[in-house]
Amino acid sequence: NYVVEKLDISTGVWSKACSFVRGLHYEVIGLEPNKKYSFRIRAENQYGLSDPAEIDEPITAKFPFSVPDPPGKPKAMAETTTAVNLQWERPYSDGGSKIQGYKIEYRDVSEPNWVAATGSLIKSQTYTVTGLVTGSTYEFQIKATNAAGDSRPSAPSGAFELKGKANPPGPPGSPIATKVGKNYVDLKWSVPAYDGGSKITGYIIESREHGGVWYRINDYNVTDLTYTAINLTTNSEYEFRIIAVNSAGKSEPSMPTTPIKVQEISDGSSPEFVKGLHNCSAGLGKRVVLETECTGKPYPSARWL
Repeated sequence: NYVVEKLDISTGVWSKACSFVRGLHYEVIGLEPNKKYSFRIRAENQYGLSDPAEIDEPITAKFPFSVPDPPGKPKAMAETTTAVNLQWERPYSDGGSKIQGYKIEYRDVSEPNWVAATGSLIKSQTYTVTGLVTGSTYEFQIKATNAAGDSRPSAPSGAFELKGKANPPGPPGSPIATKVGKNYVDLKWSVPAYDGGSKITGYIIESREHGGVWYRINDYNVTDLTYTAINLTTNSEYEFRIIAVNSAGKSEPSMPTTPIKVQEISDGSSPEFVKGLHNCSAGLGKRVVLETECTGKPYPSARWL
């Protein structure tokens, strides 16, 4: 039979891996990964042991596969004001060994060190990181793990700010008719003074015939600050108002336009004040007169709001 011995290069000590090998092949187990070892073989019979036959160069113990490639860059989405949901793609290569799971790390962008989000491997390709601080900005990265170890980190998610809970926005500015035609009205308006803490995603335009019921006239939310109301009835009077929309919901409607008569007007123009109102005072019980002047074609009508 044969005797197989191993040498741990770091200690310089030989030890027996097996004292009784009948064949010409033997698998040495229990080696420590990334350590260097040398091996030698002795033949044995009833008269004793032969001199050893040793391998030429030490061998580094390692797996017959490698760590995985990095996973895909995680996509971050706020789930609550203190939690972020992450999703990512599998590594291009698993390194020749099945992916056992993923490790999630995050850091406040003002800090240099990455923090483990969980103490165990995540089996799926999505995970929600909780316990974050509202108002802080974070980055996230993912590592894939197989039997050989952890991959290099994925590309970071990019800075992601955890914002506080949003509210519906304030009302937009009252719409103005910039052009009136035989069966249409061109409108424009201004953004709300308050966006509710969330980006304005669009606007809803509502219309009614003078004194009637309000109804929506655009199929999809308008992202611009202009809109053309079409298919109107010639010589009818319409009012228009605007509603702003963000992630938290809809605003209150804007102040409506004054009634606009739909008709073909050559060289028509929107109303414009040429003389504004000015503050004035009067004694108790005295009469106050407020005067202004505007132009437009057709000549604008006025009402107190």
